[in-house]
Amino acid sequence: MDDTADTDSALTSPGDEHEDKRRKDRVELIVAVLIGLAAVLTAVAVFQAGKVDGNIAAQQTAALGLTLAANDAYNAADAQQAIERDWVFAWITEATNETDAADYLSNAMPESVFALADEWINAPDDIADPFSEEAAQAYRSYAALPSVEDFLRGDELNAEAVCATFRAQVFGVQGDSFGLSTVFLAIALVTGGIAALLRRRLAQNIVLVTAVTSLVIGAGLLLFGTDEAEARREVAPDFYANVLNQPVAADEAITFADETCPSG
Repeated sequence: MDDTADTDSALTSPGDEHEDKRRKDRVELIVAVLIGLAAVLTAVAVFQAGKVDGNIAAQQTAALGLTLAANDAYNAADAQQAIERDWVFAWITEATNETDAADYLSNAMPESVFALADEWINAPDDIADPFSEEAAQAYRSYAALPSVEDFLRGDELNAEAVCATFRAQVFGVQGDSFGLSTVFLAIALVTGGIAALLRRRLAQNIVLVTAVTSLVIGAGLLLFGTDEAEARREVAPDFYANVLNQPVAADEAITFADETCPSG
């Protein structure tokens, strides 16, 4: 029995116990710092994710409102063009028949509409409809029509709606980075807590390395995964391919995005 006691004492000398205690204290300090950093970064990631969610909702709401306003502008343009069409053909009919109504109509209709009617009837071309795309290209007076102003206003509102939708998707990519960051930071929190409970050095080191790696990845996603330019590059090709209904090269998509929906 005395020999066994002497052997155990030799295996667990006071120096070894002191070294184990020092190592345990170091590990506990590392774990405390790691968990503290992970907790702080998690709070920041959750805050940023909530902020991004708010931005996405705001852009989606703006896109819906702009789309509705664009539809209203297009409907107003269609109604206005119908009135302009009635004026033009009524005036031409009365002018051909040389009635007094021709003078009345020429004075009643807007100057821009009369200018189009006059330009169309005296033009040497064979354009059948003064409100066609051909007429829009051929007649200088076409651009001044009230209906054209409404159409252009609809186009502007529709472009703004597309831009708002694009920005919402860019915010979505940034939000994905924050969400993924939260996952890795949660892994760092859990594995850090587990590391503090382990006693075997190898297992403890493996778990600590996992915790630190997860912390670094989570922090990297939080700090560098939010770059707007990178998010725009990721979203633009597919987004504008859908908008234009044709394949778009990545560089062309970025250029188009910068021109129609500048960052900031």
